[in-house]
Amino acid sequence: MFEPDDAARYVASLKSVLRPAGTCYLMCFSDRQPGAWGPRRIREDELRAAFSDGWSVESVTADTFDVNRVAGWTRVHAWLAAIRRD
Repeated sequence: MFEPDDAARYVASLKSVLRPAGTCYLMCFSDRQPGAWGPRRIREDELRAAFSDGWSVESVTADTFDVNRVAGWTRVHAWLAAIRRD
């Protein structure tokens, strides 16, 4: 996800390419991730709010994924969301 000011543009761009009733699967850095390196962390309520108009958030699940840092692979906290276009 982008900075808060860019979230509406991001969501609108997804809506322009996803047919009605289509589902977007989104994974993003979670605010549960400690430390300060990496992209901005997203709160669950922030993710839900970004998709509150014209979308149905079917699920937001705590998950993890691996990233390759200079020092090697690191597992980070993420949100995995299933979001359906109304």
